[in-house]
This record gives sequence, C-alpha cells and structure tokens, in this order.
Amino acid sequence: MEKSNDMSKSKKFLTECWFTVRYPLLYAGITLLVGVIYIAILSIIDEFSGGNDILPEDRIDEMLVMLISASIALVVIWRLIGKEWKATGFWRYEQLTPKLIAVCVLLAIALNSFVNGLLYLLADLPDEADSDFLIIGDLGNPIIIFLAANLAVPLIEEVLIRGIVLEYLKKIKLNIKLALVIQAFIFALYHTGGVQITYSFALGIILGLIYLWSGTIWVPLIVHIVFNIFTDVFGLFFDIGNSGVAAPFWAICAFIGLAASVILLKYLKRYRIESANSGQEAKDE
Repeated sequence: MEKSNDMSKSKKFLTECWFTVRYPLLYAGITLLVGVIYIAILSIIDEFSGGNDILPEDRIDEMLVMLISASIALVVIWRLIGKEWKATGFWRYEQLTPKLIAVCVLLAIALNSFVNGLLYLLADLPDEADSDFLIIGDLGNPIIIFLAANLAVPLIEEVLIRGIVLEYLKKIKLNIKLALVIQAFIFALYHTGGVQITYSFALGIILGLIYLWSGTIWVPLIVHIVFNIFTDVFGLFFDIGNSGVAAPFWAICAFIGLAASVILLKYLKRYRIESANSGQEAKDE
C-alpha cells in the first residue's frame, strides 16, 4: 500500500512539473525551430548566390528570430488555452488607473536606473574588474529590436511566466515563496546571454510579486516593457565598458534607483491591500 502511495505521489509530482514547464518549453522549441529554419534559408540563399565567407549561423538576426518566435508562440498558446486565459481573469484591466500606470512606469525607470547604474559602475572600474559578459554588440535593425525586445518578447514572457506558470503554481497551492522562486528561475533561463544574466532572476521575483499584488498581467507587463525600453535608452547614450562618465555618477544612479524602487514597491503592496479591503467592504455592503 505504501509503495502504491509513493508511486501515486511521484506521478503527481512529475505531472505538476510537466504542467509547470510545458508552455515555456513549447516557446523554447518554437524559438529553436525558427532559428534552424532561418539558418537553412540563409544556406539556400548562399548556395544559389555563389556562397558567402561567413557561415549562416554567424549571420543570424537573433532579434528577428525572437520576434517571429514570440508572435508564433502567442498565437499557438492562445489557440491551445484561450478559454483558460479568459477563465483565470489575468487580463483584467479595471484596476489600471492612470495613477497605477504612472507608478508602474516610474518603478520600471527606477529599477532600470539601479541595474544599469551598477552595471556601468562595474564596467567603469579598472580593466581587471571588467567582464566579457558586460559587452553588448550590434544587434541589428533598430525597428526589429524595438518590436522584439520591447513588445513581443515581454508580452510572451509575461503570459508564460506570470500568467501561466505562476497561476498554475497558485492553483496547485504550492508555497507562494517557492512559486516565486520557480517562476523567476524559469524567467532567468530565457536571459542567459549577455548582460541580462546578472539581474534577470531578481527582476523575475519583482515581476512575480507585483503580479500577485495587482492580480492582472498588465502591471508586470508595463514594468517589463518600460524597463526594456530604458535599457535601450541607456544604450543609445552610453557604451558599457566605455561610457565616458565618472563612476560616482553611476553610483548615484544606482542608489537613487534602489531607493525609488523600494518606495514604489511598498506603494504597490499597499495598493494591493487597499484594493482588497475596498473590495471586501463593497461585498459586505
């Protein structure tokens, strides 16, 4: 009997693991497939055009692949679980007041100032303290970069990580702290290249928290989009590792960004509590 119970628990655990990662894996699979097709197309073009000295895999436009993959994944996942999306209600927008939107934008800017302040500060230290992972290269067409990095990718990541993964972990009543860690870890796995690996896990925790506090996907999505946009804004004016700005400036940016982030996160938490209380009062009446 005990053996049967152990097998049942193991089966349940494996099932829950699969349901947690299946859609993130689907997105990863779509991205891989799009990349392979892209390289195959480049190879065919090279063959008919007389060849190219640079290998197709070295000429792949990563942002274009991300844009196509995110768009396909959104359509596929909507077709698969569109009814569940509507049932969970994470697309609710009634609580999106102008004040809340403004707080989200300010929080994203504050977080970005903190992160970039630290990164530029580290990169402006003596050469021996510098690291290869801080170097960001030329990523390609700016329009494709904007559409991919600032719109399509944040949308698919928030739908997958907060709207599907975190919602499922809540549904099976997993410890909420562990649920936050799991969804942040999956989020971080999507950002293992370049500079993003240094902060993506912590950002995933914050996005998960504000999703839980707000009860709508729009709040973390706004923060995510604005955060990415301001990363591009920093990149337009400064080069990591060669910013030309004194280290104290980046230290001040990091400090102000951290202080502002803490204050705004406390506001969002209070907003959640006040919203819940007002909702309960309306229900009691």
